[in-house]
Amino acid sequence: MEWRHCRRQRKDERIPISLTLTAVTRDDKSVSHYLGIFRDLSDVSSATANTETLGHTDKLTGLYNRGYFHQVLNQFHEHRPLQENHYAVCVLNLDRFKTINESLGIEVGDQLLSDLAARLNNLQEPVRQVSRLSSDEFALIIEYENDQNHLHEILTAIQADVTRPFLVDDHELIVTASIGVCIVSENNLSQLMNHAIAAMNQARYKGGNNFQFYHQKLATSPLERLQLEKSLRKAIVTMNSLSNSNLN
Repeated sequence: MEWRHCRRQRKDERIPISLTLTAVTRDDKSVSHYLGIFRDLSDVSSATANTETLGHTDKLTGLYNRGYFHQVLNQFHEHRPLQENHYAVCVLNLDRFKTINESLGIEVGDQLLSDLAARLNNLQEPVRQVSRLSSDEFALIIEYENDQNHLHEILTAIQADVTRPFLVDDHELIVTASIGVCIVSENNLSQLMNHAIAAMNQARYKGGNNFQFYHQKLATSPLERLQLEKSLRKAIVTMNSLSNSNLN
């Protein structure tokens, strides 16, 4: 029989162990005594924790990844009733990042993303969570405690932090970001990411370098959404062309 337990090693420290008990019997089959073997499971637990951490971490930036961010969002379901107007989910997308990749190379683009991730990760409270969703797309959770003015100040500060020049391989890069914001409420818990992305796309449609809040008008019909995406693609192509002209 095997038992698993945590044994106190030193003051305020516990280590995981397994205990295997084997009954030693007499000739008449009655139990004489038990033989116990302890095994330290610290290395096993540490390896498991490291594996879970790696599974939740983005390799390039060291931030938490999309999968972990979704786990964090699921916690809103578990902590009901929610405090209304207390949390905001934000999706941040770099404007014209593709142009940097194509003009200066993927290595420069990757270093830019790593440096940006470090800036975002150093943001102070009330930014509670920062993750990388995909290439140049990041997600944040802000606990603004029903203070809309403070939320606007935080978003403005994030934009200012993003636009500070980056020095990458002797290139001084100045970038901007489009940010979509979705206020967490009881009736949108299953759509937080979709709504934040819709708001972010609206910010890109408006030319980038701004933040937009999700509102019901963004939940357009499929035809209207298709027209919006078409217009957005045209606007991005135009901005990329202008940016390439400036780089040349």
